[in-house]
Amino acid sequence: FPGSHVDVLVTLRSDYNSANAATRTVLQDVQVLSTGTKIDPDPDGKPENVAVVTLLVTPEQSEKLALAQNQVAQNQGTIHFVLRNNGDSAKPDTPAVGMAQLTGTPEMSATSHSKHAVALKPAAAYIVETLMGNKVTIAKFPATPE
Repeated sequence: FPGSHVDVLVTLRSDYNSANAATRTVLQDVQVLSTGTKIDPDPDGKPENVAVVTLLVTPEQSEKLALAQNQVAQNQGTIHFVLRNNGDSAKPDTPAVGMAQLTGTPEMSATSHSKHAVALKPAAAYIVETLMGNKVTIAKFPATPE
């Protein structure tokens, strides 16, 4: 909700295999300016509620968000917002967490993975980020006109 502070985590996949996913905190203690929903058409043109979060960020932070949003648009990542305790302003440097750390299983070596070409799906929607001062607004539009 507006006025609260969040950490922004990004989960990235190096391919479409979730075993290669890793999550990293990319922004810490970021103020939420506004939240809400808007209605955007899904790929089939049906109305779909989309969550909208506006954050107060610096230009450097907006670059990190833009890169993360690009990965999401390519279906290679997910952005997560984690609500912070109001009294917590610490910004520890935490390492990325992969599936091996999450499940407690040993990581497979890079040589044990087979390499296969993966066809990328075209983007289902275009993402437009509007930067006004330190305010970032994200809008989603269908890739194909109706």
